Amino acid sequence: MVSGGNINLNTNFLEDFSGSLYCLGIEVSRLRFAWDGVNDVALEKSIAFATQKYAALVGHDGFPFIAQALRVMDTVKHPAAKIVVVLSGVLSRTNTSIEELQSAIGTTNSLLIEALHSVTPNKNESETDAVLRARSNQIGRLVLVALARDNINLM
Repeated sequence: MVSGGNINLNTNFLEDFSGSLYCLGIEVSRLRFAWDGVNDVALEKSIAFATQKYAALVGHDGFPFIAQALRVMDTVKHPAAKIVVVLSGVLSRTNTSIEELQSAIGTTNSLLIEALHSVTPNKNESETDAVLRARSNQIGRLVLVALARDNINLM
């Protein structure tokens, strides 16, 4: 049993999906470490913070941007990936610093912050380089796949 704050999840969750995750190049053991400091409170704070930051933004589908973030969040199972999905556009689409984001959601989990950096495009970075960088992070890769699937479903 993995316990992270308010989240108690049987580790069979990860074993059940280990074949699929392995195909994506994701090491299940590293994902387990991402649980530290990731709990329901951090997810709730992330959603509230993102909702505030995305207030004026509209997504590709014409709905408020937070709607896409929440829709994609519902497609991923890993709690850290849920947080990264919700916050993935905050750093790139708003004037929010990583320090402000960390303070707002109340976590200093280094794997979570690395994943956020991995899915945040850098200025003057090609789309290919951004995808390669995101792909190199295991949680970032889960988020990248979820976002790509959602974008395909909107077509």
